[in-house]
Amino acid sequence: MNAIEIMIESESMLLIRWDAVIDIDVNRQVHAVAQGIQAAFGDSILDIIPTYHSVAVIVDPFAVSIQSLYTAVAAFVKTVAMETTSPTPRRLNIPVCYDGADMDVLCQYAQMTPDEVIRRHTAPDYPVYMIGFLPGFPYLGGLDKKLHMPRKEKPRKVIAAGSVGIAGGQTGIYPLQSPGGWQLIGRTPILLFDVQASSPSRIQAGDVVRFVAIAKNSYDAIEKGLKTWDLYAL
Repeated sequence: MNAIEIMIESESMLLIRWDAVIDIDVNRQVHAVAQGIQAAFGDSILDIIPTYHSVAVIVDPFAVSIQSLYTAVAAFVKTVAMETTSPTPRRLNIPVCYDGADMDVLCQYAQMTPDEVIRRHTAPDYPVYMIGFLPGFPYLGGLDKKLHMPRKEKPRKVIAAGSVGIAGGQTGIYPLQSPGGWQLIGRTPILLFDVQASSPSRIQAGDVVRFVAIAKNSYDAIEKGLKTWDLYAL
């Protein structure tokens, strides 16, 4: 296990921090520790938030002493065996119609045809490093280096929910309508964030995402409920 620092940030927050790198092995350790802490101290925790290389543990200070939690978590982290606690990731298949507003821009930038962009974008299994920016917005690792592209110089004021974009070396999905500066290459018809659901975000940190190219008629059929799509099909 990489070196870990554990800090008391406030009377209600504990921060567990690795080296500040974006690395799949570090991120797997983050999710393994987060899952282990949730299982071991679940009744004491209000929330647990994994990121690229840290875990924030939030407690009710009137119910739990942050110092006692620090002592218990420090002992837990020292003894956790990563090879036995690393969770098996949940896998999701996200359908995408690759007709985004910036597809032509990306093709020109990368010197590729649309078919080549689609082939490269649908090839990897993308680990979900963290959820952030918007509720349910997944930051995905593993993007083909030939598809890396800078953000737009002037962000859009409105991006439709379900839009799939690229920014730098990452790809992600806008689960809600919002402003944004990512290069848009497609859109999924799947509702990925539903505030009315018991678990609002369909995608969670630690999951693995694979994109599946679909035609516009399939997109329309799924969006209208005329065709079903199994997110978790193997």
